[in-house]
Amino acid sequence: MSPPTTSTDAARHDRVTELGGFEVVDGGGRWVSLTFALIALVALMWLSVDAFSQRLGVDRDLAVPDIQVQDFTGQGLADAQREVEASGLVATIEFRANDLSDYPPGTIFTQRPLEGTKLPAGARVTLIGSSGPSQFVVPDVTGQELEEAEQLLNATGLLAKAVPEYSDSVRVNEVIESRPRSGTEAAQGSTVSIVVSAGYAPRRVPKMVDVQAQKALNLLGRSGLGVGSIDTVYRQGAKAGNVLETSPPAGTVLTRNSAVDVVIAGPPPTVSVPSVEGLSQSRAEGEVVDAGLTVKLLLLQVPRGSPDDGRVISQGVPPQTSVDPGFEVELIVGRAPPPPPTLPPATTSAPVTIEPPVEQPEVTDVGPQTPEPTAPPPVTAPPETTPPVTAPPETTPPVPPVTAPPETTEPPPTVEVPVAGG
Repeated sequence: MSPPTTSTDAARHDRVTELGGFEVVDGGGRWVSLTFALIALVALMWLSVDAFSQRLGVDRDLAVPDIQVQDFTGQGLADAQREVEASGLVATIEFRANDLSDYPPGTIFTQRPLEGTKLPAGARVTLIGSSGPSQFVVPDVTGQELEEAEQLLNATGLLAKAVPEYSDSVRVNEVIESRPRSGTEAAQGSTVSIVVSAGYAPRRVPKMVDVQAQKALNLLGRSGLGVGSIDTVYRQGAKAGNVLETSPPAGTVLTRNSAVDVVIAGPPPTVSVPSVEGLSQSRAEGEVVDAGLTVKLLLLQVPRGSPDDGRVISQGVPPQTSVDPGFEVELIVGRAPPPPPTLPPATTSAPVTIEPPVEQPEVTDVGPQTPEPTAPPPVTAPPETTPPVTAPPETTPPVPPVTAPPETTEPPPTVEVPVAGG
């Protein structure tokens, strides 16, 4: 009779053999055997390697010593990196802001691990270099007024310095840009230049003398200046249409859009011939001279008593004709011959009355005489004035009239000039 089945027997696998009956097989023993076999194989391989090493003469107890880390602070970045690698270690570089003045940018101010630490060969040593003082980001102040930009930079920990520059597009006292530009890191207390608009850049008057007028005015406009008054003046020897002068002259510095006066050479001026026909000679000459012209007189003999005597009969150039200044205008003036001179009448002298001489009584010396009383002298009456007896005029032959010579005060000679139309 077979024994009863237990829980242990249930975990086994029952197998019926060919001879009959059940054979109990334990599955866990196979894995145990495989494990022991693997251990034996590894031990055999180790023994083989050990034997091979002994044959090559390798000391199994050889140990590589650790490397002691040196102090690299204060050294330059390149020098410290070379020393780390020369000692058998690997250098790793990092940068940090440093406000200590003893460690300028690019200098090692700390390391990791510190000095004296022992590391195996090939271990890493981190070198921390200074990137300068603590950095602040430059704010954007473009387009702000100068005072506002300065306040913002000072609040950020930076100093502001105004740099004026001329600008044709930005208003006066407005920020054009910052240097360094916005977004750039800057050390605390460092100076940021603020470029501020100083307004339009000054303009310099270009050289325009002897330049054709249209070209000169275009040149003036491209220089940022405006055109003031334009005068046209005739100047002998100058080419018409060219600029003679500018006010102010070339090279003068002006603000933008300032006006520049220009004088341009023009053609010779013309003068309108006045109408002087029928005027007296003196008045006609005055009007012609006042018009900027010269006079050439031609005398035309007219009868005595003619109304044309002393007046302009005709002029060589028709009135209102345009001529050059100084043009000579011929004036034909009527001139009557002078009247014959009138001789004064012949004068006769009064006849002279010759009185006979009065005989004086002869005085005879008769001796002393008794003087007779002297009678008062007779009163002499004034002589009677008798009208002179006029002798009859003597008959004298008539005197032919004497023609007086022509007056020498008239410069132009008297010529016979045919007058057209009468």
